[in-house]
Amino acid sequence: MIRYSVQGDANLDRAVGFADVAVVGQNYQSADKYFFEGDFNYDGTVDFADMVVLAQAYGTTLPPAPAPAADRATSLAPVSDVLAAARPREASAGESLFGTVPVVRPRPVAVGRRPGRR
Repeated sequence: MIRYSVQGDANLDRAVGFADVAVVGQNYQSADKYFFEGDFNYDGTVDFADMVVLAQAYGTTLPPAPAPAADRATSLAPVSDVLAAARPREASAGESLFGTVPVVRPRPVAVGRRPGRR
């Protein structure tokens, strides 16, 4: 999942506040830490540099997250409806796969005459 964040927002609640200060305080001077543990400059250690990042962003908030997109499973038609619509039906006279086709009747040809001559 991808989520927008503010630099210094360790708990990803879209606001930099006291809860984020508490996270940094609990992990201060610790190595092998991640962003959600207070390592805001990604050097692996929670130290004074991370406190500076937190102090600069303190009080910053992001607007509310956009509403999630509709679940694809609920936005699609039920399978039975799709299959019913796709079920082939018998074509009537003058119809084909491409819809109604005009019926062309051949021109009558006089017997005993060559075509093109009168």
